[in-house]
Amino acid sequence: MAKTLKHKINSIVRYLGERKEAHHFDRDPIIIGGCGRSGTTLLLSILAAHPEIFAIPHESVALVNWELPAQEQAESESPLRPTRIDRLYRHLLVKRVPQAARRWCEKTPRNIHHIENILQYWSESHFINIIRDPRDVLTSRHRNKPGEYWVSLNRWVKDVKQGLEYEDHPRVFTIRYEDLVQNFEPSIRELCNFLQIECGPEILNWHDHTTVRKNRAWQGKVVKLHAKSVQKWKQPEHAARLSQIMQDERIVELMEQLNYT
Repeated sequence: MAKTLKHKINSIVRYLGERKEAHHFDRDPIIIGGCGRSGTTLLLSILAAHPEIFAIPHESVALVNWELPAQEQAESESPLRPTRIDRLYRHLLVKRVPQAARRWCEKTPRNIHHIENILQYWSESHFINIIRDPRDVLTSRHRNKPGEYWVSLNRWVKDVKQGLEYEDHPRVFTIRYEDLVQNFEPSIRELCNFLQIECGPEILNWHDHTTVRKNRAWQGKVVKLHAKSVQKWKQPEHAARLSQIMQDERIVELMEQLNYT
């Protein structure tokens, strides 16, 4: 009974969400993915400053499971749809969408494993894959679990390899975290060009205009860009972890491919 009721509620949310999406947005969405601790939250916060972009401020995890709609199961070539898109639509339904917004933007790191489905479901959507030096990603300590790291070596390898498979896709943009924080203006202008949006004062001064000002991925509120988190792996406390990283041939190979030397 409870399961049936939940399914009905989710169906209603999907229906209403689709109607609101169609009413408010005339362009397909922007989806962000990448390995955890690579800057997906920062990137979302920056894009949230653009007046044409309505940002979902939290990870909806709405695009990590896909299914074939029941009425189309006989047609094997039909595109899959996100099973729990209602998780994203719930936010659309309870928030006011600014009149200037033309598209929504969502980030969940695991989106990186569903690029193909995303690009097929929204035929004019854009996907952004953010990559960061594995030494900084893999030496990031878990805030709530002392002595543990956020990301495993295997996860970084799998996530990065998956994203790089679409590096040459015309609707996929690959950006490096280091470029974003160290060469912000040229990097954001290139990204805006890819997204076909104006690189105006709001996004160039994103920290003053962003609607995503807090996130549990951060320890505090949004601050201006800085490069303090670049090459933190050089700190002596990470020596043992760094040795483990550099002994993994898969990581070393990807580092060479990505010019992280």
